[in-house]
Amino acid sequence: MSDAPITTRLATDVDLAGVRGLVEQFRAEFGYTGDGQIPELGGPFHVLVAERGGEIVGMLAIQRCHDLARGSRFLLLTDIFVAAGERRHGVARELMSAVKELCPRMGCEGMSLVVSEVNVPALTTAARAGFTRHDQLLFTFDPTER
Repeated sequence: MSDAPITTRLATDVDLAGVRGLVEQFRAEFGYTGDGQIPELGGPFHVLVAERGGEIVGMLAIQRCHDLARGSRFLLLTDIFVAAGERRHGVARELMSAVKELCPRMGCEGMSLVVSEVNVPALTTAARAGFTRHDQLLFTFDPTER
């Protein structure tokens, strides 16, 4: 870790190699499988990156969604990850702060965060950022497991 300040911004196509590197680390650390493909940036899908000294050291995937029942637009946050050597140095905090500022600029009223119960650092970061657990459950379906 360098002493350079942390900056955050939305990733562009130029950043895909750096984002892919973090995704590969994330997948290896948590044992995720699949092709690791990154969707096209823009439209409803974005990646917020944290940089230090010109290097991408953290990321947060963002998807713009709409809740028809509640009549609100919200950001769905997934895949928050910080490079091992940068952890506990404010990178995740900066990502969460940046996404809070970004939310209304993207026309959204709130955010939901998907995080694994075994990812204690992400749970801690979420709680410190003001996210609370609720009674809605997340279900997944994988047709390859049938």
